Amino acid sequence: GVVLLLIIGVTFTILITRTITKPLRALSERAELIANGEINVAPLNYKAQDEIGILNHSFTKMAEQLKSLLTSIHTASGQIDHFTTNLIDENQQLKVISEQVTHATDDLSEGTQHIATSVGNTVDLVERMDKDFTNNVERSSRSVQRSEDAAKAIEQSQKAIQLQQS
Repeated sequence: GVVLLLIIGVTFTILITRTITKPLRALSERAELIANGEINVAPLNYKAQDEIGILNHSFTKMAEQLKSLLTSIHTASGQIDHFTTNLIDENQQLKVISEQVTHATDDLSEGTQHIATSVGNTVDLVERMDKDFTNNVERSSRSVQRSEDAAKAIEQSQKAIQLQQS
């Protein structure tokens, strides 16, 4: 009787141990797969509402949330790549525009320098013309004065000649 009771007890213990360890081992294998990067792990088909069932439900929910989170991260990463590409393109366009502005500014500076030189040359020319004009006015004034003096001298000479002849 005792041996039979012992055999029944051992058999019962083995069956209970297997019903506990088999789902735990399956959960452990799925956890290992997820830890190694395999996200698409099929949920364990365990329907009991005991502690193992609760653990299985929580594990399945965690795996789904992890999968959803990684999908969101992948989507965000794609959007960041797209935005980065757009920023690179816009940066290239800004670089081209900046180079054009720099070139135009250099051309404007060169033109302004040329204009400044021309204006300086024009000012020098006007100053020389003013000086020459002033000199010509002074010469003309002296010529007029000499002509007036000569006319007076001629008039006086004519009067003197007329006095001597009369």
